[in-house]
Amino acid sequence: MFFGRKITKKAIVFNIAFALRAFMFSLAVVFCDELFFPLQILLILVSTTIFLGVALDAGKDLWIDPLVRYQHTINEFTVCAATVFHFLFSDYVDSFDARQTMGTVLIALIFGAVLVNFGFVVAHVAIAVRDRVRRHRARLAKLRQEHELLSKTENALLNACETKQAFKDELQEAEPEDAL
Repeated sequence: MFFGRKITKKAIVFNIAFALRAFMFSLAVVFCDELFFPLQILLILVSTTIFLGVALDAGKDLWIDPLVRYQHTINEFTVCAATVFHFLFSDYVDSFDARQTMGTVLIALIFGAVLVNFGFVVAHVAIAVRDRVRRHRARLAKLRQEHELLSKTENALLNACETKQAFKDELQEAEPEDAL
């Protein structure tokens, strides 16, 4: 729920408002009626415009990652434009050719939004992989340093043991055999 968002009072209020807007969208779809269609479109358009304004104005206060902020702004713009095109695609436009053109533009807009969101997902994955590789390399470098330090310590201990054994051997050779 808070992916890429700062956990502040603004973010919590934004999430609640976002959930209420989604609930309003679902109500508009379920209770779609000829009489209330312009009101539904107007409510969706106003709420989307408000969220677009919030994303543009207070986006830095809501999201940590600028990539998420850009993605949200583009998605809000897409929803706003799609709402306008849905209104133009309805029975309120008499010309069949105009409605067909609006439908084609709407399809292109949604397809473009899907491609842009796919690009954002790929960018997020690439950033996550890059960060994980950096952490892995840093861990490997630390392990190499520890290994080198252990190797140096081990070599020093082996040299000390060899020196001690050599010293003992020299002492045994230097002792007369008659002393026993």
